[in-house]
Amino acid sequence: MFAKFYYIFLLFLCCSQTNFSQNSNYIYESGTLWYGGFYDILKSTDQSIFESSSYNKVESALMWDRTANNGNGAWTEPLSWIYDIRYRDNVIAEVRIRQRDYTKSQADAAIIRYSHYLGRLPFVLRNGIKLINIMKADANFGGNNWNNSIDIYEGSLSERLLAEGNMEEMLLHEGTHAALDYLYNDQWITERNKDTKFISKYAYDNPNREDISETFAIWLALRNKENRLSADDYALVTEGLKHRIAYLNALNFDVHPIEAKSLSTERFKNNKLLLYPNPVVDELKMEGLQNTKAYLIYNALGVKVLEGILDENKSIRVKQLAKGTYFLALDSKEKIQFIKD
Repeated sequence: MFAKFYYIFLLFLCCSQTNFSQNSNYIYESGTLWYGGFYDILKSTDQSIFESSSYNKVESALMWDRTANNGNGAWTEPLSWIYDIRYRDNVIAEVRIRQRDYTKSQADAAIIRYSHYLGRLPFVLRNGIKLINIMKADANFGGNNWNNSIDIYEGSLSERLLAEGNMEEMLLHEGTHAALDYLYNDQWITERNKDTKFISKYAYDNPNREDISETFAIWLALRNKENRLSADDYALVTEGLKHRIAYLNALNFDVHPIEAKSLSTERFKNNKLLLYPNPVVDELKMEGLQNTKAYLIYNALGVKVLEGILDENKSIRVKQLAKGTYFLALDSKEKIQFIKD
């Protein structure tokens, strides 16, 4: 009884909502998965390119079971229901569902339960995830680059992920392990050492195991879902991780079916300040500015590209800037995000 209570207590600590960190080495406490500001990097309304699944057979399947070996984990080979899952861009993965946990009809339902979530992942991850294991247990999900597998454990944690709307972000994290952990190389370490921060305490504590998975999902949001991040989160991440972000940008990953979403509103409100038009082509204007203020404009990598003095009767010419996401900082305090078309 005590052991069970202790496990549930540890799970609660792991999964509790994180806050901004006061530590100089990382931005967020705990892991990014448990920070509500990142729950909607992918959403249920986003396109899924799941196409179909097909049942093949029952056979033994090599799986890492976190609950085996007295909770220390072990490789096991349980009899499993074997399926193929297909996406509309011709990517195929094998799904293995541990037979002792599911009847055939329950296994069919589990395939349906996760297929559309998996279909929202970017191509670079789906193409690298070859095996998907589904088991019943109160355990954290897992990802393994050795055999390009992800492990889905159905229990209290999966129920919470489904209820709170961040199942996609969990699969993003573990899918990055399965597909991209090969990126832990000298170049990644060089870029990481140039940066001022880790994204989270989890990445800081496990720099050669969790840094890429913690960083990739946020990079995906910065590059393609910038309107789903707050201005504060956007600024903190682009300033603290700019070299790793630039490194991931340079890899030119295929992220289909994810498409960039720019802000559709004409004006972006920040307290009583209104910056418009947004997106902008030629000139930015601001309403609600009561005093003359110095401004700085940073690009998505945190590099300063413009500076000057702004008052309510003056606009900022931005026609020369490349298309993308920028931040306007007033007196180095208030930061407002805008899109250059």
